[in-house]
Amino acid sequence: MYAYIFDGFLQERKYVHDIAQIENRLVTLGIQGRTEKMTILKNIQDAARQAIKRGAETLVVIGNDETVTKVLPQIIDTTVTLGFIPLGPHQSIAHILGIPTGVAACDALSRRIVRNIDMGKANDAYFLFSMVAPATVTVECGKYSITSLDPNGSMTFTNFPASGVKSVPDDGVLELIVAPGEERKAWGGLRRGNASSVFSITSAKLITADAPATVILDGQVAIKTPITLEVARKKLAVIVGKDRGF
Repeated sequence: MYAYIFDGFLQERKYVHDIAQIENRLVTLGIQGRTEKMTILKNIQDAARQAIKRGAETLVVIGNDETVTKVLPQIIDTTVTLGFIPLGPHQSIAHILGIPTGVAACDALSRRIVRNIDMGKANDAYFLFSMVAPATVTVECGKYSITSLDPNGSMTFTNFPASGVKSVPDDGVLELIVAPGEERKAWGGLRRGNASSVFSITSAKLITADAPATVILDGQVAIKTPITLEVARKKLAVIVGKDRGF
């Protein structure tokens, strides 16, 4: 049984034609289901929870990166499969999953290629693709710790291929990329510092010596250190496209 949740920003007039095409294509493919369209009076997390309680086996969200990250916490501890129809701006998740934008995503949905992928868990929040921390953070991994030598650098925990790093999303491991910041030359140009370092991580603690640091999950959710990081015990079933990036 399919359930569909349309994000609230799709109420804008410019999306009317796209939504009509999507709804018609779902009927043609025989995968239509109960639909909820968000408004300022409807909460997308509540809508996801209710769809699951009603017995949805596949929950399809229509929207962008933020739409996906909003519903993830409702799905992670269930047997529900996540589907995605990208519409609107900010579609990095769709790109990696190999799902085309708009009505063409319906065909990817009907082919139902499902991958069971890892989720990162940071305290009580989850991320699907990446978690980015400032270079001021110390990463404690049991018997050793990782710090950045460049105060302008960054630390990225990734579950998917990124910046030339071959991260596999279903191997039970996250990759930590410790990257240098950009340094400015005397004549005004930019040059990159030393090459990035990559570490395999299954669990860690993120701490700071001074004030708490802000860490960003999937480009959307912000949490503060200290953070207990781990690979979530349960994998997430996701419908992907044939042109996925992994």
